[in-house]
Amino acid sequence: INVSAVAGKIGDTKTLTAVLNHYLNGAHLANETLTFSIGATTLGTAVTDASGKAKLAYKLPETFGVGQQTLTVKFAGDANYNASTGHTTLTINQSGTTLKLGSVTARPGDTKNLTATLKRSNDGGVISFRTVVFKIDGNAIGSTNTDGTGKATLSYKFGETLAVGTHTLTADFAGDADYLTSTASSTLTIAQAPTKLSVSTASGKVGTKVTLKAKLTRTTDGALLDGKTVRFQIDGVDVGTVVSATGIVTLSYTLPNTLTVGTHPITAIFDGDSLYTSISNNTSLLTVQP
Repeated sequence: INVSAVAGKIGDTKTLTAVLNHYLNGAHLANETLTFSIGATTLGTAVTDASGKAKLAYKLPETFGVGQQTLTVKFAGDANYNASTGHTTLTINQSGTTLKLGSVTARPGDTKNLTATLKRSNDGGVISFRTVVFKIDGNAIGSTNTDGTGKATLSYKFGETLAVGTHTLTADFAGDADYLTSTASSTLTIAQAPTKLSVSTASGKVGTKVTLKAKLTRTTDGALLDGKTVRFQIDGVDVGTVVSATGIVTLSYTLPNTLTVGTHPITAIFDGDSLYTSISNNTSLLTVQP
């Protein structure tokens, strides 16, 4: 048996070829079955044609890793011919890779799944159990391994560190002994997050102090917002501003004699900023007692 040497990358489909000849006169032996193997792993069988040639299409797997393997071809023999074996070198090389990364839109407080898919560039086969590093504007934010479908999914919560607008989202695979490095980039869009104001009721007599209280949160995750300026109004007239501390704003307000006995709407207003949208709430009441 004469076996042709083979070389290719992981994922390549190669034709393994062996020729079976009569030992004494070199005549080609047709219609005989040859078995191809590497070590204890059988790759498949093929039948010789009129020229004694057997061909087996074989996709080079990750299993053997990069390097040289001994390809063995065996003929088991039959009633007319004795068994024989041939050997050659199968060389497996690193395969190129591609990463695909989708665009993402997020707001402060959102938790998003960042997903990248790692594949071989030669046959599109998925590459499992490799580490992919995710970056925003070049700064690493986390890493995770690809699953059985070649997908690496990182759950990431967006805070207040990124400005509203567009940023560069990147996924990097550093490569290893079997695969070459690859990188993918896409657009990360940060949008303003909507907000919510909850306002407490208040009551008191003219000339006494009451506490006007409100709570400012973002609706994406319900987190309280610190350091935000909230305006209070009574009957639509501004009566003071307060900067939130741990999301709570309180204003000490002396009821003027211009307020009549009865109820008056309390309005709390957050005018918004670069990260958060504005919000107004006038559903609570100030009760002026007689």
